[in-house]
Amino acid sequence: MTNNSIYSSFIEAKTGELIPALKNGKTLESRYNPKNDALKKLNTIDSSKSFFIVIGIASGIFINELLKRNPLAKIICIEQNQEDIDFLMQSSLIKQISQNSNIIFCNQNNIVEILLNNYIPAFYGNIQIIENQIWCLENRDSHQIIQALLNKSLEYISKDFSVQSHFGKLWQSNIINNIKLLNTFNIENTISIPLEKEAVIVAAGPSLDKKISYLKNNNDKFFIISTDTAYSTLLKNNVFCDCVVSIDAQQISYNHFINENKSSKDTLFVFDLTGNHSACKKLLETNHKLLFTINNHPLSNFVNSFSNNIFPSIFTGAGTVTIGAVDLAVKLGFKKIQVYGADFSYINNKPYTKGTYLDSLYFLSNNKINSAEKAFSSLMFRTEIKKSRENRIKTSVLDSYEASFNYYLTSINADYKKEDDIYKIEILNNKNHLSIKKQNSINLDELYSKFKNENCNFNEKKQIINLKNTDICLLPLISWLRNNDNIKEDNFSDLLKIAYSIILRLE
Repeated sequence: MTNNSIYSSFIEAKTGELIPALKNGKTLESRYNPKNDALKKLNTIDSSKSFFIVIGIASGIFINELLKRNPLAKIICIEQNQEDIDFLMQSSLIKQISQNSNIIFCNQNNIVEILLNNYIPAFYGNIQIIENQIWCLENRDSHQIIQALLNKSLEYISKDFSVQSHFGKLWQSNIINNIKLLNTFNIENTISIPLEKEAVIVAAGPSLDKKISYLKNNNDKFFIISTDTAYSTLLKNNVFCDCVVSIDAQQISYNHFINENKSSKDTLFVFDLTGNHSACKKLLETNHKLLFTINNHPLSNFVNSFSNNIFPSIFTGAGTVTIGAVDLAVKLGFKKIQVYGADFSYINNKPYTKGTYLDSLYFLSNNKINSAEKAFSSLMFRTEIKKSRENRIKTSVLDSYEASFNYYLTSINADYKKEDDIYKIEILNNKNHLSIKKQNSINLDELYSKFKNENCNFNEKKQIINLKNTDICLLPLISWLRNNDNIKEDNFSDLLKIAYSIILRLE
């Protein structure tokens, strides 16, 4: 074998099993009875879990015994490099294990990709990492790299799962209730797209305070797309918005549209299908134009395919309305775009521009004990801060938003720069032309019947490959169920059964 492998040969234990030996002569398992040691180790872990990471494959005896205890478990098996895996594949046991579709062999070069593509917390629940201690001691540098990569990957997955576990039920409720609006109202969503103009995206960062007068005086020169948080500020300053984008599912987002009677009936309100239902209903009751879009929620995508793709897809990154507003402008066909108020920092100790709903909310309850200033301070300093410049405060959360925004611009091949707190973006070779279809009623009876047909045989769905489309639609809701203290079940089949009962109750 290649000299790059840490292994030199296989030796036979006294009980007959083949175990790999390192080049320094050491073995990773007992030379007397490796199977007995594997069983002892197995008794120290919760083998009923469904997802494991094993660092140090060794002879494969432990992995094989784990599979016997839990045949449906997904196991990610890690070695230092591909040469080590190739060497271990000489073992008939490891070769046999590798043919199991639930076993994935990887190394530190592809572990991040493999983990992101395979670990779905809603389905598998908690993860368990099992280390071969001798392997970790003999490969200290590699072990540290692997630990760092695992931490990075799991942190990303954890953030996504945290959002799903918080909003899973609310998203689903909003989707169903917003579909019902299509069946209740004759929704108007037509809009003129003057591509000869420059699109201006307006976010609600504090730097917007100095830009409002310019936008007001040059309103007719731009096609203005406001984020929901900035909308009330623009409305109070008599700046007309062509579009307003909202993706927030929470009830508090209704406050962005509390003064909707003062807005123009020509403004198109663009809501993600998971967006706040009360706000959508209020806008329609006051005869405003509304366009529902989708992002990556599996139920939204399922409904869209079910209804002849009437919902255009708008990319919002990890849930950033500013990215969504820019993506809307790109897909409408604009080649030149400016972005105001995307500060990704607190300027002069201000989290937002003047005139957002937070001003009204905090000053309404302002008193000597609980002042508005205290409320804004709590908002800004809810996470650890770091000063970037004299009058600007940054946090790791704001940094991640900025990184996501810049990554998005790079991914769409945009030429961009930031001057005087304004992003100036040029879309190269923009061939996007969003097709806005009439969003007619959706037959909910037929939609529900698809879920009723799959509301059975839950015990057969213990492997992710066996899930139907309707099952996948319910994964965000199952994330919420896993985080609900009143739900004691941890088994995916039981959680899936509860999820079906919830969506069918919405009928």
